[in-house]
Amino acid sequence: KRSSSPTSSSSAQPLKFSMTTPPWPWTMGLGMFMTIPRGQIEAAQALGLRSIPMVRKVVVPQLIRFALPGYANVWQVLVKSTAVVSVIGLQDLVGLANDAGKTAREPFVFFTAVLFVYLAITWISQQAFGWMERRYALKGHHAR
Repeated sequence: KRSSSPTSSSSAQPLKFSMTTPPWPWTMGLGMFMTIPRGQIEAAQALGLRSIPMVRKVVVPQLIRFALPGYANVWQVLVKSTAVVSVIGLQDLVGLANDAGKTAREPFVFFTAVLFVYLAITWISQQAFGWMERRYALKGHHAR
């Protein structure tokens, strides 16, 4: 039986993820915003665009274009981190497969199924992010 003390792995890992994961997207978003040349914002203002249309037509398309690769990377890390967390005691797909494998005495069947589930999640995610990168890429330029 696992301990429910504040230092147990069950309580420490969600705390660790909640403290370390949010700064990545925040820092990437700030960095992406800083990559937009100031001249483009000044040009939009010179054309008479107000704040909301300027953000919608100039800033956001560039933010999406610059941010997608980084956010795709963070997403893939998070998907794979859930499997690592299960190894130390938290329940997710790997933990459930472990329990089912012990019960049925066929652990490799369940772990193989989980492998394909994680493979499908990462492949579908990669395809979706690749599509978005191509969608928001500049015409004539490839996102990768």
